[in-house]
Amino acid sequence: GTITPTRLRANPLTGCSVILYSGVGDGGTETLPHGLNAAPEFVAIKNLTSDSTAWAVYHKGAGAGGTFRFDTTVSTESTSMFNSQHPSSTVITLKENSNRVNNTDQEYLAMCWTPIDGFSAFGTYEGGNSPFVYCGFQPALIMIKNVDVSGEEMVMYDVKRDPNNVAYQTLYTNSASGNYNGNTNSYPRHIDILSNGFKANTGNPVNQSGTHVWAAWAEVPLNYARAR
Repeated sequence: GTITPTRLRANPLTGCSVILYSGVGDGGTETLPHGLNAAPEFVAIKNLTSDSTAWAVYHKGAGAGGTFRFDTTVSTESTSMFNSQHPSSTVITLKENSNRVNNTDQEYLAMCWTPIDGFSAFGTYEGGNSPFVYCGFQPALIMIKNVDVSGEEMVMYDVKRDPNNVAYQTLYTNSASGNYNGNTNSYPRHIDILSNGFKANTGNPVNQSGTHVWAAWAEVPLNYARAR
């Protein structure tokens, strides 16, 4: 890569790396090594110098140019923070002179994930008909974002807050509020967490029209999931 990280911790076995780096504003396209030996399918970058600067999030299912944010309800943005390029097996590409991912005298944190059988998975589904989504394991944590419809949050469900179905305790990445009760409130939104994936039951943004990107990590990694 053209940027040398100040610190890089990568574990190819679990498909996760954490990178600290300084931005370079020299007018050219920059690349950042991720250390995973496989192309990441989910990347999140935060400017550590400026707390108010928004996250930049890449998901393979949103397309090479489909950047979105954790901290807003915008679907995807017209300007890609990743230079409209998918990551390679060695580097991610960063937009030049962007305060969110690569600017002079700014410090950044990047988190990258690549799928590992039985441990993590990333994908898409079309909402509207309560689809079942195959993960290949029982998820412990699921994140979902509708990238076609603005005004919808990225939501999170997990087996700690909802050990039994339905999973309705909803957290939003753009809010500091606690759980939203998606089972009894006026606007229901909930899923079923299953032994090999999950089912998007009802409500925006988990089962509305449009393409949804998702990320999931296993409760019992390496294909030892039990029935639920």
